[in-house]
Order: sequence, then structure tokens, then C-alpha cells
Amino acid sequence: MQLELGPFPAAEVKGWSRLHRRLAVELRSVSEVEQTQVGEDLLNCWSSFVDTLDTHCRACADEFRWTHPLDDDDAEFLLHGLDRCLRSPVTKKAVTPEELSAHAGFTLHIVESLTTALLAEGRRCEHYLDEARSLLQS
Repeated sequence: MQLELGPFPAAEVKGWSRLHRRLAVELRSVSEVEQTQVGEDLLNCWSSFVDTLDTHCRACADEFRWTHPLDDDDAEFLLHGLDRCLRSPVTKKAVTPEELSAHAGFTLHIVESLTTALLAEGRRCEHYLDEARSLLQS
């Protein structure tokens, strides 16, 4: 499948990347007992995705646009993982409501883009978009 992100303000994408890198550090720093929702494979997958977006964003001027082929299973793993991260008690402690709100726009953009691409491939995943909207607007 083809994943298309943007147009989106590059400054917002850079801020989103910083937040998600910090969150990955927080999630990796907790004990296994505390962290039952987000595993190392998921953190590695998201970290790689964030790094790729950030690298591309640094080459952008003011507007971020990115198109890249992505395996359907990887896309669904990212969606599932984001849902788990947003629900994680660690995330709720590490990310303030103001930070969550400030970066909700790009997070929803990613979820919408992944969902749209997966739907085009015949994968049913609308529930991820509904869940993300609910979690980010509360």
C-alpha cells in the first residue's frame, strides 16, 4: 500500500516527533510489570517510523509531505500500537493533556492516513480512527 502524509506544517511534525521520542524513552524505562500494553517490538517499529518522518521533515521547508510504500501488516501494527500507547498508564503519566492536545492534529492525521490506505486495500480498520478520535478529544 502507499501511505501519504501531508500537507502539514513542518514545525508541528518536528514537535510531534520530539514528543514521541520522549514517550518511547518513558515507555522503555518502566518495568515489565508496569508496562503490559506496549512491547519492545512495537516501540522499535514506532521509533523507526518516527525517525523516518523526522528525517524527511528536516529536509522540508515549511510544509511536510511524505509518500512511502508500507506493508499492510506493518500499517495495521502501527495503528494497533498507537491505540495501545494512547491507552497506556505510562503515557497518561508522561504526557500532559496540553501536550496531547497540541499534537492531536498530526496524530489524527497519521491515523486517518493509515486507515484510508488500509481501507483501500480492503482491510477493515475504521475502529482505530474512532478510538483515536475518542482518546485524543477527551
